[in-house]
Amino acid sequence: MPMQVKAENGLDFFRQFTSMLFSYVKENAFSAQMFLFMGHVVRTDDIPEKLRSLAVSVDTVAYCQSWVEAGQRDGSIREGNPMVLSNMYWCSIHGMMEQYAHRPEIPLPEVDWVTDMLRNRTFTG
Repeated sequence: MPMQVKAENGLDFFRQFTSMLFSYVKENAFSAQMFLFMGHVVRTDDIPEKLRSLAVSVDTVAYCQSWVEAGQRDGSIREGNPMVLSNMYWCSIHGMMEQYAHRPEIPLPEVDWVTDMLRNRTFTG
């Protein structure tokens, strides 16, 4: 899904992706459970190696690092280590998906609340 986003700037990528993800999860709550499942696959030794290798090969943190770097170049994303900022975003997303899988009655946050952690405070876009 991140590859489908056509963003105007680095921050817009995260805004669009988060919006798409939240909309999808609201329509199909099972997709939040997939975050739990994939985390389990990566961390559990009982999972067949072929399946675990496939799950580990999907490195969203590394993929999104390039969007953080692009956002730092265009001024939309704050300064800082791009890998750390990407990881911070994904840890937040994973936590929200895990909580939503267990407690769907608690609404997801506003998209801007999530993406503001990346926003360069001087960016007005």
